[in-house]
Amino acid sequence: MTSTDVLYVSDLDGTLLNSAGTLSSRASVDLAHLLRNGMQFTIATARSWTTTQRAIAGLPITLPIILHNGAVTFEPVSRSVSAAIAFTPGNIESLLKLLRSQELSPLVSSVEGGSELVSYLRGTADQGVLHFWNARPNDPRRSPRRDWAALPRDDVVGVSTIGTGSQVQRLGETLAPLAATRGWDVRIRADTYHPEWSWLEIAPPRSSKGEAVVALARRLGARRLIVFGDHSNDIGMFAVADESYAVSNATPELRSLATGVIGSHDDDGVVAWLHANVNGF
Repeated sequence: MTSTDVLYVSDLDGTLLNSAGTLSSRASVDLAHLLRNGMQFTIATARSWTTTQRAIAGLPITLPIILHNGAVTFEPVSRSVSAAIAFTPGNIESLLKLLRSQELSPLVSSVEGGSELVSYLRGTADQGVLHFWNARPNDPRRSPRRDWAALPRDDVVGVSTIGTGSQVQRLGETLAPLAATRGWDVRIRADTYHPEWSWLEIAPPRSSKGEAVVALARRLGARRLIVFGDHSNDIGMFAVADESYAVSNATPELRSLATGVIGSHDDDGVVAWLHANVNGF
């Protein structure tokens, strides 16, 4: 089987990147070498392109990159969106109404005219949202809106909230019946870099990393799909892959679903596995 017969897909935070949110210099060199020697490798992440490109700067990744937990497929060469799955405006209206009743401010991700935006309520006192933006002072996606009515209803590819574990869990339980009837994918996870905060992420129907990687493998003509991950939003990829590898710092649930468990993200587990198992070294 040649290098073009296999598609390798890795999650980013907590999987390919270490605890500092970076690739070690050795991992970066090794991964770049494999890519230049023809390995079909890409990323599937909850991030947007804006933050993903900073994390993978210097890597010669030319394959489409899966963003927003599968809702967006981005072409890094042409720097354009080739596929996007959005909520209907009616679904966004229902979702925002529920979030408002729970007194947690949303972060609304949309792709408008080729640009990525993250909209939020101007002047919010929500500490989770303030924490998010304090860590991103110059983020070009930042789009404050005057009130709930001004939040976008069109071209929305994801809605999330950030709060304490109990706040987010409570919201997830309240949201579950509506999500089930509308087909939304709802995930709760601790923040990779600040575990005192938890995320609740809501994706449109028929959007998941699993569906996105299958579509990409079919597009590329790959005969095998091998994936790497660490958290619940990687379960879809693990379910459809021929082989799936959890880093040792992954959640117990994901480790139980994996073909195998590899080194941790702080030990460059993904790149070490690729170095040992992919032709090209």
